[in-house]
Amino acid sequence: MASQAKDFPLREQSARRQCARNHRGEPDSTALNVAIQALLDAGHEEAVEPILEDYMDNPASHPAVGTWWMRRRIAHGNVSCTRQVEQSCPNNEAACQAVIILIETLAEKKRFWSVRALAWRNRRWLKTHDDAWVSIGSAYVRLGQYRLATGWFRDWQRHPQAKMWMLYNVALAQRASGKWKEAKSVILHALTLPDRDQTFRHFRLLFAMEEALAGHTKVAVEHVRELDETGWDHYMLHRYHYLRGMVAVQLAAPPERRQVFRQQRATIKGILKQHGVSSGVLISSRDYQRCMIRMAKDARQWWSIIPILCGA
Repeated sequence: MASQAKDFPLREQSARRQCARNHRGEPDSTALNVAIQALLDAGHEEAVEPILEDYMDNPASHPAVGTWWMRRRIAHGNVSCTRQVEQSCPNNEAACQAVIILIETLAEKKRFWSVRALAWRNRRWLKTHDDAWVSIGSAYVRLGQYRLATGWFRDWQRHPQAKMWMLYNVALAQRASGKWKEAKSVILHALTLPDRDQTFRHFRLLFAMEEALAGHTKVAVEHVRELDETGWDHYMLHRYHYLRGMVAVQLAAPPERRQVFRQQRATIKGILKQHGVSSGVLISSRDYQRCMIRMAKDARQWWSIIPILCGA
């Protein structure tokens, strides 16, 4: 304890120094994270909040100050933001980051009306700040409010600096709303971006799905060959198998398509059952119905369409 008390001035000085550093472009928050965490690990939690408060009002502070400030508030059960902080956006990046963390937390806690109210109060600057803009739309997606998400993202072309992962959220919202043409425009644009991230393969899969649905088997196959089954979340894994099923049926010789369709359908239903996807969910799953109906038509199994629409 004596050693921790002795080290406190140095730890506090380090934390304040990192808070005061203004990083432009893509800020590296590693040093600040280490400094704040060192204070918390040493039992100086009561000193962290005042340090963060001191730098929240300064536009020159490190953006991660806002992240830590909001996380500490949430840790104490205060899932809200002061109007002073909201009103300092977008000129204070630390304040912007605080609001973004709040949005994500409200969505995680399923507090739809709180997200709605925050979005309305701050709608002007939220629409101009790429990270904040995508956080609101993503919150609506997470809350199942796909129409609101689609409406929020309708001006995505006004965000030329939007990163690939941001556009992935835009595409998901549009697809969930059945806006396939708009979603494909986002997908095509994202695939041209020079800076790729972990969502690039997701865009390739979605693009290949649309090509297979349109009967462009050759294009779809080119992408399928470079995608494997590993590394997907359940949402994308299901679509990976929808794509594989469509391509398998389309590549099969006409006399064999009926049997291939049955095999692929059984495989897909087995995977969905393994993941706990009920027939009720499948009735409302546009992707499931679109892909399975395409497979049925290619296999000339027209009788299967009605059961597919019923979630079978």
